[in-house]
Amino acid sequence: MIYRLQFIREFKSSGFLTVFYSTCILLFSSLNQAFAQGSHNQGLQGEPSMIKELRFITETSEYTLKDDFVIYQGKRYLLFEYDKNNEQAEVEIHPANPAYIRSLQLMRSGDFDLLDSLTLIDSTYYRAKIRFSNLSASQHISLIFNTVYKDGRTYNYDIRLLPSVPTTLGIKVKDDDLYTGEARIFELQSNHPENVRADNTWHKQKDFDYKIYLEDQQLRAQILPRSQGKIEMSLELSTRKPFINDSGIVSTALPIIRHSFTVRKGRLTFLNFDPKDVTLEINFGRGLEVQLENNINLQMHKTYRIEDQLEGGGTFIGELYTRSMLSNDRVLCWLRPYALHRLTDGFLYLKDGDEPRYITNFTISERMQISKVSILRDGADWSTNLSANPGETVEVRIEGTGLSKARFLVEDISELRRDSALATENVVQFKFRVPLNISKRKIVIFNAQKNTGYDIQIKEFQQPKPLDFVSFNYSGKDEPLTMVSAPRLYDKNIRDITISFQPNKIDEGGRLFGRQYLTVNISYYNNKGELTESKDVNDVLICPGDNSPRAAFYNDKDCRRNDISINQYMSRKTYDLPDWSRIEITVKHKPDAYGGQSGYSRKATIILQRHYTFDIDASLPSGLIIKRIGEVADKGFGSFTGVSLAILAQFSFYSPDKIEKLRPYKIGAGVLALNAFNFSSDNSVVRDAALVGIASLAPPYRNKKISFNLYGGFGYFIVSGKFFYVIGPGIQLSL
Repeated sequence: MIYRLQFIREFKSSGFLTVFYSTCILLFSSLNQAFAQGSHNQGLQGEPSMIKELRFITETSEYTLKDDFVIYQGKRYLLFEYDKNNEQAEVEIHPANPAYIRSLQLMRSGDFDLLDSLTLIDSTYYRAKIRFSNLSASQHISLIFNTVYKDGRTYNYDIRLLPSVPTTLGIKVKDDDLYTGEARIFELQSNHPENVRADNTWHKQKDFDYKIYLEDQQLRAQILPRSQGKIEMSLELSTRKPFINDSGIVSTALPIIRHSFTVRKGRLTFLNFDPKDVTLEINFGRGLEVQLENNINLQMHKTYRIEDQLEGGGTFIGELYTRSMLSNDRVLCWLRPYALHRLTDGFLYLKDGDEPRYITNFTISERMQISKVSILRDGADWSTNLSANPGETVEVRIEGTGLSKARFLVEDISELRRDSALATENVVQFKFRVPLNISKRKIVIFNAQKNTGYDIQIKEFQQPKPLDFVSFNYSGKDEPLTMVSAPRLYDKNIRDITISFQPNKIDEGGRLFGRQYLTVNISYYNNKGELTESKDVNDVLICPGDNSPRAAFYNDKDCRRNDISINQYMSRKTYDLPDWSRIEITVKHKPDAYGGQSGYSRKATIILQRHYTFDIDASLPSGLIIKRIGEVADKGFGSFTGVSLAILAQFSFYSPDKIEKLRPYKIGAGVLALNAFNFSSDNSVVRDAALVGIASLAPPYRNKKISFNLYGGFGYFIVSGKFFYVIGPGIQLSL
């Protein structure tokens, strides 16, 4: 079909006679049919009459074995065009006798994936769908059909495929001027640059040298003219995959690229230098091994002088000796530098004697040496004490010489934030965050892959934490120590007081504090404020709990895990303390464990409160007004007594919200000796003894032995056998 179509296109445009044209068409069609039939019978390996037709259908075209075979390099192929490397296609195979076939399979290949298995359709033909892997890179693609006949015979039929991609090629030229000795790069425009053969090798022609290479999917031609004047360039390139050219022939030869250039007298050529940064060594020896971009005029085994200016008399920077050519189109050289140079100082000139030949540029710097490493932590000054805590952000400053080419890395740190404003030959500064889960005790500072000899010590956090993780319990309920701001009055018996700790509250909320070193002081005071007993519990170490990201690194056998019981440390137990005793518990950080920081201190005070007290008082009531029950009214309210004696058992009451503050009244009962101290000779004075119940009012002074009270109550005279009421003042003596 390809030959037939091309033949028709060519002869339609010619002036031959119609009869001759028709005869040629008939003759060519007959030959084509015979050749196609021969391809069916001879192009398949195995049974000659197996395949009647094969259709190959892509997204845009359809090809058949009858019409689209070609002869290429002496072999028959089914030719098809593709646009994508992973082109999909549908394959239909029509057997000559489907009824004789037991099974037909398309063999798997590394060049394509079988999307749909070969399936019999309408008992007449088989169909499958395939997707190619990489048509541009694949070679010798075949469809191999395994056929098993019903009589047990097995044959493999091989149909060779020839992928074709129409390829165009042109050149983009903005300036027709070239210079001798100076290579010029031009872009080649192609719809399929990957299909153009680019060997990246120099080729010689009459007036110029050239090489073709592919870089970043862009096809380029590098032209190096050798003679001045007008030159005609012609480039004959080929493709990797064949295509049908304008003559209807399967070919890999692209149209010749032609262009005219004017070649002028040469300028200095810039040669790339690798590496861009070298070190000024004290002992040079042979020199440093470097690579220089190749140039066709660059002489091997020659020493070039390196200076910093085009004219003669420049600063002597060094020497370059060319040794040998490399396969990457570079020249291996020895460099002996003698002076410092920076890229920003200007170009360097390679000279043959005083005659400049090429220009280049690179940096010659001092050897990298570190003289000092400092670290800056939050809230501190720069220090040479290289230590940091997990989770902490620190800034590192490195001082020395030749630091501009250093590539500092910190072990196990993935991200360094460099301060480019401070990156000089003598100072480099960067910041990083120490991972919370870091498992090492020190992290090394590297320059590239080399240990600098400096490292940062990883220290666990050890700073005082507010004492919200400490609680105490005296009433059956835990109370945080930080919630106690005033003395606690407790009116029940205290069996024990425990101090407990919540380790999970130490490292929480994203902040780390580390081990907490505490001391606990326990003191007893009586109701007069006098210290009766004191005890210090030292070296109490509390470690953060399992919720801390550093829990595994706080494992310490000295970490306290149980509560502190006061009764285990004090000789007098809490349940034996007298009324209104005061218990003081003070918890504070050990300052020597935190570099002199005072830390935190909290105190809790518990007072053994009582609501009343019982005592026996002796008083001398005088001037009491006594009203006997049953006396006639004309005798008045009652009689005034002399000095009497009363011994009373009394209850005193405390104010509920005050510490050992008595109320101004008492209630009691006892014995009253009426007129016990009457020294008069008047026998009319009545003496008697009585049982009384009396309430008294007195100023609420604490611990006063004598006071003046006001009494009131009732009683019963034992001698006279009468009940009475009594009221009046008296003097109270406390025993």
